[in-house]
Amino acid sequence: MLGTLGLWTLLPAAAQVSPNRRTCVFFEAPGVRGSTKTLGEVVDAGPGPPKGIRCLYSHCCFGIWNLTHGRAQVEMQGCLDSDEPGCESLHCDPVPRAHPSPSSTLFTCSCGTDFCNANYSHLPPSGNRGAPGPQEPQATPGGPIWMAQLLLGVFLVLLLSIIILALLQRKACRVQGGSDPEPEPGSGGDCSEELPELAELRFSQVIQEGGHAVVWAGRLQGEMVAIKAFPPRAVAQFRAERAVYQLLGLQHNHIVRFITAGQGGPGPLPSGPLLVLELYPKGSLCHYLTQYTSDWGSSLRMALSLAEGLAFLHGERWQDGQYKPGIAHRDLSSQNVLIREDRSCAIGDLGLALVLPGLAQPPALAPTQPRGPAAILEVSAFDKYET
Repeated sequence: MLGTLGLWTLLPAAAQVSPNRRTCVFFEAPGVRGSTKTLGEVVDAGPGPPKGIRCLYSHCCFGIWNLTHGRAQVEMQGCLDSDEPGCESLHCDPVPRAHPSPSSTLFTCSCGTDFCNANYSHLPPSGNRGAPGPQEPQATPGGPIWMAQLLLGVFLVLLLSIIILALLQRKACRVQGGSDPEPEPGSGGDCSEELPELAELRFSQVIQEGGHAVVWAGRLQGEMVAIKAFPPRAVAQFRAERAVYQLLGLQHNHIVRFITAGQGGPGPLPSGPLLVLELYPKGSLCHYLTQYTSDWGSSLRMALSLAEGLAFLHGERWQDGQYKPGIAHRDLSSQNVLIREDRSCAIGDLGLALVLPGLAQPPALAPTQPRGPAAILEVSAFDKYET
């Protein structure tokens, strides 16, 4: 799924670049130290990433990716201050450079063609460490504090999950019968005939890889969005997640916002089903906790917002004539929780979510069941008392 990057927004600016200047993709994740912005002239392609940069001192591009728990996330992209061994490469071939934590590895690459640092073809095994390169980010200071914050976050997530699962199990014991939701009509086979082609959707760069999909940063009608691209073989996973996102009444500040669904693909890659979601530039909770030090107030905000999102997801309610059933996530982890701009949490990745059986109509309209001796009387017996 990684293939050629669709740098549609950078092409007009790149066309004006002098042939003697190297043009690279420029990106720096929030909080990354040691900006390389001064090593070139940034090509402004819009309010959000990605941008281009025309190198001033070299003909070499670089990229840095952080591989955490098997998922890659871009950290930095830009120009090097000088040409070095490896710059003659036509493509970005990452090598492991450092291990900021036991569960994460930093990979770097350098290459010598325009936009060659936009993406990589594959990541090598992270077991062999290379020599630290000049673009290697510095380790986050305060190791004990960072570890305490990480353990606190994991403990809060586990505690909330245990409480909610206990409540769900108690509630499920009262439900008689019931079964999994029926699949959507035509859920087998290719979905190309029923999904619209999103002509205005633009792919920018890969921000995360998963088992069944690749998440891209992109743009739709001028808005920065996250694009969850499924391969054609993963139609079932796409349909399951789309069905949950399209439930009425699922809108909530701490649930990832669903925008639309369609089909498409970046550049020459095969077209497949897509989910277009709100973009959260700060990344996942796992990435945030492993890269940044969080104070007590921010940790409390993340924990409370996560609890609010879970309570909303698991609760069933009627509001404004719309019924929202209870939903069990079934795959909650720090990888599937995203960080908003205000450092609160939003729950996503609902592909394994299960809709629980519940109310069929609002409680105010539910039929009352007669109880006690009056239950044996016919309704007509009360006709003579009507005025």
